[in-house]
Amino acid sequence: MRGVKFGQLQVVVGKDGKRHKERQYFYGYKDQVSLNASTGLVTCVIPGHANDYDGHKLKKLVEKDLSKGIAVEKLKK
Repeated sequence: MRGVKFGQLQVVVGKDGKRHKERQYFYGYKDQVSLNASTGLVTCVIPGHANDYDGHKLKKLVEKDLSKGIAVEKLKK
């Protein structure tokens, strides 16, 4: 399983009934989503790891929408 591990020390009770500290890991993921501006419906989803750079996914989102025949408008600053 690939992702970003966030290790956190937790106090847990073992099988012997004694308390001890144990590091528990949580994996992080996120999705990049494109939406139809007029309806608010999701048109494309690209899952990724939490440490992925968001900017690299924009081109793929636009390409997928265009391949489905969905018009993509240029954003204004």
